[in-house]
Order: sequence, then structure tokens, then C-alpha cells
Amino acid sequence: MQWRNWQRDLQKIHNKWIFCNWFRHVTKLSHNVEKVLSGKKLTALVNCAGITGDGGLQNTTLDAWHKILDVNLTSCFLLSKSFENLIIRDKGVVVFCGSSNAHNGGSELSGPAYSAAKAGVENFVRYLAKEWAEKNIRVNAVSPGPIDTHMLAKHDKKTMQKLASSIILKRLGEAQEVANAIYFLCSEESSWVTGTSLNISGGLVRK
Repeated sequence: MQWRNWQRDLQKIHNKWIFCNWFRHVTKLSHNVEKVLSGKKLTALVNCAGITGDGGLQNTTLDAWHKILDVNLTSCFLLSKSFENLIIRDKGVVVFCGSSNAHNGGSELSGPAYSAAKAGVENFVRYLAKEWAEKNIRVNAVSPGPIDTHMLAKHDKKTMQKLASSIILKRLGEAQEVANAIYFLCSEESSWVTGTSLNISGGLVRK
């Protein structure tokens, strides 16, 4: 099946949908969303928060470590706590953004904190899927490989070419391809999928 015009279709099949890319003032955000919903419930919550580091262990400061874990991992924790009662029972869906780095350890291109944070995201998904199973709320993650977005824009052309050549499909992924996977996990087509991470890495991660 081809997942085209995913934003339009997502609006049709869900009551409300929210993309939150930062976690500050999450409690205030959830209260504002509750007012907007006017007694209705969220069918899908998607958290695409993500920043990378740069360099190896000795180049990673403690402040950078905390910031990267906060944005990538703590945001999932805070959003889950704040939005739990706003997600509809029996058909609610939560999707977090993991990474191929959670599976292969990453590299100095994104740094140690990013790999650790994304591994935490994917294990948090496994935990939360079990806790919320009694509500029949599904919790999953997408696990993208290198995607051609502004997150990679800091690297030079040679580095980007080397990165693409490390993927067996010999190209970087596109944001739309990740969006298609999120669409699938939010749809009824994945109604028996929970507690898992969907590998979208062009074959970079093979298991």
C-alpha cells in the first residue's frame, strides 16, 4: 500500500494529532490541548523530538550529555506522564522516534549521548507498551537510519557521501519515508503492533 498525502489522511482518521518537538512546559501544553479537545480524546500522539551530539566521548561535555538526553529521552517520559489521560482507550496510539544508533551504537558523527538516549527511547517503548496494554493503547517507535534533513546539514559533502555509501541501498533516507512509517503505526493497519521499533534504515541495521 502506498501512503501518500499522509498528513491529510491522518487528519481524517484521527480526532486530533499533535507533533511536539520540545518538552519544556509540557504540563501547560497538555492543559492547553485538553481545552482544545473540549472533552474529546487524542487518538494519536507522535513525538519526533531529536538532537544529535558531535564528536567522541572526550568531546562530550556533561551539559551536552544532559541536553541530548533531555530532548531525546526525557521528552518521551514527560509527554507520556502529561498526556496519558488525554489518550483514548481501546484505540489510542503513541509513536516515539528512536534511531538506528540505538541498535548499532552510532558513531562520533552523532556522539555517545545520542546513541544512549535513543536506546533508552526504544526500551521505554517496550516498558510503556506493557503498562498501557490494559488500556489497549499501543506504543511503538520508528527507528530511522540517516535521513536527509537539517540534522545532517552540519556535515560536509564528503562525510555525507561516506555515510550514504555505508547503507546497502546507497542513499540517505527521506523524511517522507519516516512519515509513511509513522502513518502505518498510527493506522488500523498496525492494530496488532505494539512494543516494537520499526527499522527504517535502508539496510544499515540488519537483524
